[in-house]
Amino acid sequence: MMKKLTAMLAVVAALFLMAGCSIPGGAVPDGKLACADAVDEIETMFKAYQKGMGNIYSDPMAAASDFDELSKKVTEASKSVHNEKVSAAFASMATAATDMASAARESKGDITAIGDGFNDASGRFADGMAKVNEVCNA
Repeated sequence: MMKKLTAMLAVVAALFLMAGCSIPGGAVPDGKLACADAVDEIETMFKAYQKGMGNIYSDPMAAASDFDELSKKVTEASKSVHNEKVSAAFASMATAATDMASAARESKGDITAIGDGFNDASGRFADGMAKVNEVCNA
């Protein structure tokens, strides 16, 4: 399970690094404009996600709080986005983050007790980020 979580974090990190959600000089593709509304929020979400994933190994209960905070940040970010696809992805990511928090909390602090529910939720979170990446790079 540790390998799977580490791999998931690596995929998510790569997605955000590739997203390039800032506006470069010159003509701006529609996808870049979709992400420009939330560039700061996307960066904040990524940091919150990293914090939670870092804690999941050593302190699942702290990770649960991190994922609750992540869900709030994603929900806030969805309000600043004016692109339906990005907004829908953020809504999906917020739900997934809440589910990650629940799964971490259900472990009662024992990493070995975190199972398929957490893996499913973190996979859905990564899928949402992949959708954001797709729109940002369109």
